[in-house]
Amino acid sequence: SVLKPSLQAAGHIYCIVNKSYEDWVKVGMSKNPEARLKQYNCYAPEDNFYFLELEKVDYYKLAEQHLIQTFAKYFKQLKIKQRYIFQKL
Repeated sequence: SVLKPSLQAAGHIYCIVNKSYEDWVKVGMSKNPEARLKQYNCYAPEDNFYFLELEKVDYYKLAEQHLIQTFAKYFKQLKIKQRYIFQKL
């Protein structure tokens, strides 16, 4: 394959939401999505972050890039500390 081995790995892509931030969606990737969700909820006293969508995919790093590009067409993009967060327009 012409892709670097790190780009060929399987993992998860996700959309995380929180009812406290009604119009926001966090998109990202992780090899361990449950641990990632736990990281978000350690800053939320009510553990109210949850997966709106979670999908196991091959080439998860490339899939995340595609997901970000797709969201950017329809939502306002906020990049905060290397995290891609989208807000409804």
